[in-house]
Amino acid sequence: MEQKGNLLKYTLNYGLILGIILVLYSALLYATDLIFSKSLGYVSFLITIVIVYIGQKAFRDKGSGGSINYGRALVAGLLIVVFSSIISSIFTYFLYTIIDPQLVDKMLQLQEQKMISSGKYTEEQIELGLQMARKFTTPGRMVIMGILGSALMGFIISLITSIFIKKEAIQFDNNQNEQN
Repeated sequence: MEQKGNLLKYTLNYGLILGIILVLYSALLYATDLIFSKSLGYVSFLITIVIVYIGQKAFRDKGSGGSINYGRALVAGLLIVVFSSIISSIFTYFLYTIIDPQLVDKMLQLQEQKMISSGKYTEEQIELGLQMARKFTTPGRMVIMGILGSALMGFIISLITSIFIKKEAIQFDNNQNEQN
């Protein structure tokens, strides 16, 4: 039977791995001026799915004696994402406050351009939308929303990956052996 320390050990390790990979990927996107690319943002989603699956599988096979129930796999996947989101949110905070404090303004300008080019919004609606966006794009709020959003995403990912990871322990029934 696995110990609680094993769960923490595996989820911390894989959370750290995922967090570092996501930070490096974000730094690469920032360095290539693609930080706001929606399609390249999906790559981080795929990276998360792969690392969560690998981390859950490693915990099942090495940390849990080769078996794991659905709930335990779900918790493992969620913890991996929560730990990684803390790391990536710290990077996001430094990116938006120290590395490039003008990044929020760039993001809002891009949002404004998209709203104007869509032709769906009046000037008043655009200004109101940008005022609301400014309230939610302070670095501190972005960190909090990043952690909460990642936790929700991690929960959904873990709900799915746990289906493939769960592996119940084989239990032998002594009474049935005696009857044969």
